[in-house]
Amino acid sequence: MNSQNGTEDPEVKQLCNTVADCLHKYGILIVRDPRVIDKDNDDYIDLMENYFDSRGNLLYSGGMLDDAKPECHYQVGVCPEF
Repeated sequence: MNSQNGTEDPEVKQLCNTVADCLHKYGILIVRDPRVIDKDNDDYIDLMENYFDSRGNLLYSGGMLDDAKPECHYQVGVCPEF
């Protein structure tokens, strides 16, 4: 972690250590970008929930899913529950 003048910035080093510790302890890191509007995030989550709900309803009613690719198993597209 070198700053522009070639010296190590203690604040940046501490932030990097915090990130590394979080990943080591929990295996996940959540980053909040203050530029993101909460409504946009909520709209996106609602869109994804509606999509997967409609795919599930179609699948369980016997319909064909164009975006389901069982030959790729879990790697691509939608998967049945469990």
